[in-house]
Amino acid sequence: MVKATGSSNYMVAEIDRLLSLVEEFLPLGKDAWERLAGFYNVTRVRGWQEREYESLRRKFNVLFSTRKPTGIAEMPPHIKRAKALKDAIDEMANVVVMDDGADEE
Repeated sequence: MVKATGSSNYMVAEIDRLLSLVEEFLPLGKDAWERLAGFYNVTRVRGWQEREYESLRRKFNVLFSTRKPTGIAEMPPHIKRAKALKDAIDEMANVVVMDDGADEE
């Protein structure tokens, strides 16, 4: 895959900001990721690149999919945080409250 012209790697501060917004929004689908990206871009620090929602979502996916390096006891904090946020998103997606009163008889 060829790197797009003008694209750049994420700085640690950008990753922290992304994870903070993921924690706030807990995005499930495209609409939520678009809102997150809009907020990210409006509030970004001068010098940071504007990011498309696909780029932010891909970066988050890479972070939570990263495995702990062999031989290293501790996982990097941003990877650990991304994995916890992914668990929170999955938990939110699986929560379904159904109470139609059918059990009351």
